[in-house]
Amino acid sequence: CVPCPDPQKEKKIRRIRALLGYARKHPEKVVLLFLDEFSFYRQPLRGPAWWPVGRRQQPKGKRSRNTDTRGRVIAAFNAVSGKLISQMAAKINVPCFCAFLRQLREMYPEAKIYIVLDNWLTVHKHPQALETFAQTGIVPAWLPTYSPQSNPIEMLWEQLNGEILRLHGDSDDWATLKLRVSTWLSAFSVPNQRVIEMVGLTAKPAIRVNPA
Repeated sequence: CVPCPDPQKEKKIRRIRALLGYARKHPEKVVLLFLDEFSFYRQPLRGPAWWPVGRRQQPKGKRSRNTDTRGRVIAAFNAVSGKLISQMAAKINVPCFCAFLRQLREMYPEAKIYIVLDNWLTVHKHPQALETFAQTGIVPAWLPTYSPQSNPIEMLWEQLNGEILRLHGDSDDWATLKLRVSTWLSAFSVPNQRVIEMVGLTAKPAIRVNPA
């Protein structure tokens, strides 16, 4: 069945926009992070790909006979500076998520941290995760349910797919593929306006209020 739309969708979106405006106005006091998890696979993604001008050979992905291994990434980017904090794991579970929250707190020890994320019940809203939010003082700002497109970090994943994972040739070398993904993510581990541009957050928010 098709899930019903979140009746509080507009309210949640307005709050996130307000937080973005507040973080932009007070970057030394407030940090707004957008968080998400991402999966990538040994087998290359299909789809259109870029190719050097003048080369007649069509780009092709190389499929492996090995099992289609999956890698996982948890990441959050600073909506004002563009700094990306990421971690690769074989599996993202509650302990991994809680450890990542504590890492975020260590990176911004003095700031008020708001984090925008989806409603993943078994991890993001697990009692242990909610306790870690309280312990670290990080305030979750929940996205509307069934609305992954509301999280701008999805645009970052699209860029990663296009630059690294679509029609890649490393299906027989899982270690190399993981390294390429890790290297791509690491390029944004310092404040970087390219991230802000990629996810479409260059425009000023429509609402600027002091969030409750």
